[in-house]
Amino acid sequence: MQLPGQPQALGAIGPAARDATEALLATAEGRKDAELSPDTANVFAAAQAAAALGTVGAHDPKTVATLMKLAADPARSQQARCGAAWGLGLLGPKAAAAVPALLGMLEAPGVKGYQEGRYQALKEIEWPRLPEHKLEFFATDPRGCALLALARIGTGAAAAATTMGKLYADASAEPFERWAAAEVLAVIGPAAAGEVERLARVLRDERTPAPAQVGVVHALAVVAPRVPAALAAIKEAATDGDRIVRLAAVEALREMKH
Repeated sequence: MQLPGQPQALGAIGPAARDATEALLATAEGRKDAELSPDTANVFAAAQAAAALGTVGAHDPKTVATLMKLAADPARSQQARCGAAWGLGLLGPKAAAAVPALLGMLEAPGVKGYQEGRYQALKEIEWPRLPEHKLEFFATDPRGCALLALARIGTGAAAAATTMGKLYADASAEPFERWAAAEVLAVIGPAAAGEVERLARVLRDERTPAPAQVGVVHALAVVAPRVPAALAAIKEAATDGDRIVRLAAVEALREMKH
């Protein structure tokens, strides 16, 4: 079947383009039978196809398995692995089985230099949901894509709680990663209750970057809304420190009352 247009266009169409799933799978894997793009060797086409599967291929059981394999393969290009992680994130809870593969992507070296996606993410921090992001800004950032995917998987990412705890508490980690790790705990919810003491400690540490503190506030509010230690830490944050942290804490306290 010869299909016109580029993979990202099909992704924009979403589930209505499900007939293109097999062609997207072929393009994402770089198979010789790929027909979606005139340049099937193009790593960006493979990445776009993998990401598009997150909306187009949700009905196909092969989608998660294929994206998991791509994300976990260090021999693949950064772009292909990023596209696979992006697609898994778009699948949400359906991609829970991919958590180990996404955690494996965090073993990749950290990014160097300016990264538009990370800059935009920290610029647009808001309560109570993650900002909207674009794959094009994270196309060469496997670690960033993996963290955002885990956050979109939600409670199904509970197996990542320990790794996220170590990351948000790591004073040497990049602020975006500390923020994102805390936001993953926020969507995991009560299953991450073992992190309460460490979350409160990191929130009170004046050396913690403001974006990471915002993520920690969100995590405490969702993970342990009725635990005194969590409530006390958020109340302190509401009256002290950076403005964006105070605003996040005040909103969290308001939400916790409902």
